[in-house]
Amino acid sequence: MAAADDDVLAIAGAVPADQPAPNNLFAAVHALLLDGAAHDLREWYPSVVGEDARDPNVDDPVPAFADFVRSHEARVRELVATRRTQTNAVGRTSVLYPAFARVAERVDGPVALVEVGASAGLNLLFDRYSYQYRLPDGGARTVGVDDASVTVSADLRAGDPPLPADPPAVATRVGIDLNPLDATDDEDLNWLRALVWPEHVDRHEQLAAAATVARTDPPEIVAGDALDVLTAVVDELPTDVAVCVYDTQVLYQLTEAQRDRYRDLLADLATDRDLHWVSGSHAVESSDGPGIALRHADVSDDGVLEPTTTIARYESHGRWLEWVAPE
Repeated sequence: MAAADDDVLAIAGAVPADQPAPNNLFAAVHALLLDGAAHDLREWYPSVVGEDARDPNVDDPVPAFADFVRSHEARVRELVATRRTQTNAVGRTSVLYPAFARVAERVDGPVALVEVGASAGLNLLFDRYSYQYRLPDGGARTVGVDDASVTVSADLRAGDPPLPADPPAVATRVGIDLNPLDATDDEDLNWLRALVWPEHVDRHEQLAAAATVARTDPPEIVAGDALDVLTAVVDELPTDVAVCVYDTQVLYQLTEAQRDRYRDLLADLATDRDLHWVSGSHAVESSDGPGIALRHADVSDDGVLEPTTTIARYESHGRWLEWVAPE
């Protein structure tokens, strides 16, 4: 195992204290390979050489991995120390689409979207994608933009989510991230690709297509801690438009005190406007194994955050979902 190699461990130790060392190390190696680094390790990466890459179960990749890390130590250390683990899982829009449709059913007119932990903001562009849901009876349902260059596919395991033929109308969209990535920047895009597991070829293709959409009309991403800038971001939005603040796989990164402060901010913001909160950060067990619970809260205008309702369970990359929202 690579974890038993002292040199590899020492290089991984350059990661910032608030970042997961294994993720950053694997992504740093992947980024260099995607950028053209020459080494036999390439043979184990379908994202680099194609799906016919050597099967790691036949030939142990660890010696090649450790050798690569040692021979590219300076560059690996730099990436591990300066980059963050901030994936942009476009597939999650498969569950966000019906979630935003549920919000749209409850408001008058288009919705202003605010994503907390937006990375490069590719999920803010959900209404520019096509969606194909494979139904339990073997059929399929397609919604969204007919001729979209991005197609998001998912298995609908259970339930009857709202899936309007046309995407819910978006009045405006803005993301917040501690360290936003720019889909128009080649190095940032390469890092986004590096954060996707190399064997997930379909996700690599989906990410590339979504990045092309973003490069045409990049979403606005505000740099900063959401606890510090969320109020200012929402205050800049039109006052006559309902707001949907959403996050996926973000809350687990916050302390309990930070989560409480986040909820208090949302409640305070709702005293002046119609505000909804959609959050997917709670690990659950589903009929298809481990998943994430997606919850929706209507925030009352008296500044009270109503109990959140679990509306769906989904695989972390959006490959399947179960719609469990009450009627």
